[in-house]
Amino acid sequence: MNIKEAIDIAMPKGKTIMRKSWVTDFSTLSIIPTNSTAGLILYNCLEHDPQKQLLPGWQPDASDLQADDW
Repeated sequence: MNIKEAIDIAMPKGKTIMRKSWVTDFSTLSIIPTNSTAGLILYNCLEHDPQKQLLPGWQPDASDLQADDW
């Protein structure tokens, strides 16, 4: 599915999204979609420092926006 479809499913459930292609390279990372000023929040579930676990303002590049592996 594309990023819009993934966000439409995840947001009402309070879930995160990630690309299937990230599983091997970035398996600890996912994205929390929001409608806040934080934008999309990069979430690293293995980061022990709470200050670094949530990184607001993640900006997808064109390949992320065009991908269908969300």
